[in-house]
Amino acid sequence: MRTVGIRELRQNTSGVVRSAREGETVIVTQRGQAVAQITTLAPTPLGHLRAAGLTTPASISLAELGPPLLAAAADEAPLSNRLAALRQRERCVVALYLDSSALVKLVRAEPESTALTAWLAQHPAALVASALARAEVLRAVAPTGPEAAGFTAGREAHGRARRTAGPAPARTSPGLTCGVRASQALAA
Repeated sequence: MRTVGIRELRQNTSGVVRSAREGETVIVTQRGQAVAQITTLAPTPLGHLRAAGLTTPASISLAELGPPLLAAAADEAPLSNRLAALRQRERCVVALYLDSSALVKLVRAEPESTALTAWLAQHPAALVASALARAEVLRAVAPTGPEAAGFTAGREAHGRARRTAGPAPARTSPGLTCGVRASQALAA
């Protein structure tokens, strides 16, 4: 370890730096008090790799590289958006509520029936409806005119049988609405 004053450092800067580069530690003093220390820089991890010949400096800048080779297509959502959508879908239990007008479109051919059927096929989920939907759909698809007499009589007899038998036991399971699977309710 060598000690130099500020005057000597000013007069022989290149010699002091040369000593530090060779591994010697130089203490700089001002009026006899140590104020600075000059040493070689500790090699960085990248410096160690370069010294070992395991890496070489870049030959071109990042700006010269151009756009990434595997960029997403313009019409394709970024991977982060697709991943977020998948995670959201995992967190949510999806059930589609069908009101009586949608159920009627599935039972009777109407202008929107095809579109609704196609949409439901593309969006698989549990189908749910209110308990009132059965009565509303039956009333909506009930025949009118002379053929209604037999239909109405049968429906009234069914209602009397239910009233005398008491309330039906509640049954619940996935995809069941009022004890009837939604697809069975639609076929009825």
